[in-house]
Amino acid sequence: MPAPMMLNEANPADVDLPSGEWVGLAFADPVVHSGPRVHDTLVHVTLADDTPADAVVEGRFYLTDTSGGSPSAYQTVTRRGGGGHQFVLSGTVPAGKHLRFQLRVKTSDGASVALLHRTASGPYWAV
Repeated sequence: MPAPMMLNEANPADVDLPSGEWVGLAFADPVVHSGPRVHDTLVHVTLADDTPADAVVEGRFYLTDTSGGSPSAYQTVTRRGGGGHQFVLSGTVPAGKHLRFQLRVKTSDGASVALLHRTASGPYWAV
């Protein structure tokens, strides 16, 4: 197998995440990977320290067609509270598909939460 290429995207712009709403994480492009590709991807998000400890933080990778339609959700991973959270997916993105990532934070009082930083990184191979 040839040497992998490396994904290394970051976006430090603060964003308020409305409670209970799925938000697509934008880097240079909302598409994390375009198929055909094999990948090992890590998304790391940093939420404000004042995020309530009982806040539910959910992340999910999903595939779409190249126009962003026909989403196919992967399993949602759940974390709690502020600070740093990691979400990992390894797999194949088929030809004609895009891999994207969404984040949702649910707070008991319905308040928004500040997303301070996010990165997407990891090796990938064109197939």
